[in-house]
Amino acid sequence: HRLDSQFGMAVALEIAGKALWSRAKFRPDMLFQALNELLMDPAMNLKRILCPIDFSPDNKAANEYASMLADSTGAKIIYLHTFLPDVTYGSPALFDSKKEEKRLLAKLEEEFKPALKNIVGSYVVEFGTPADRITHFANENKIDLIVMGTHGRTGLRRVIMGSVAEAVIRRAECPVLAIKSDMHVLQNN
Repeated sequence: HRLDSQFGMAVALEIAGKALWSRAKFRPDMLFQALNELLMDPAMNLKRILCPIDFSPDNKAANEYASMLADSTGAKIIYLHTFLPDVTYGSPALFDSKKEEKRLLAKLEEEFKPALKNIVGSYVVEFGTPADRITHFANENKIDLIVMGTHGRTGLRRVIMGSVAEAVIRRAECPVLAIKSDMHVLQNN
């Protein structure tokens, strides 16, 4: 399926092997129409949605989409944050990963909850490189769909900094929905 670019949206979507792509002005109704069609496919049986969180503004829109999908399918959302210690000025031996993991888990539970009521959310913090940990977690835990924010970097910034979303899309065994930070769909959020 391909969404007509005159309606457009800045989202790359691949679900159940069906690709949707458009780059014009964002229209949530067109995305939802396409998502509903795909979700009606008996092969799509969403039970676990992974929503990776890096505490950037990009995560809010991704959480809204994950929540809407969970609400319409009865799936649960698993919020995953990955971290690497900043040991630039200290010894790695001084880094207390368990303490940092506890602190980040508390922050994750406080700042990210499903955007809609009656949706089950759970929280995981893992030590490691984001793209590696996200794909490993998704593949090992039989995640049905990854919904993640993307910074939308282009050009030299993307070459230098890389793209976690792009790496996850390439490596994950499940479908990935990459959402730009300006693609909010819920009011008052």
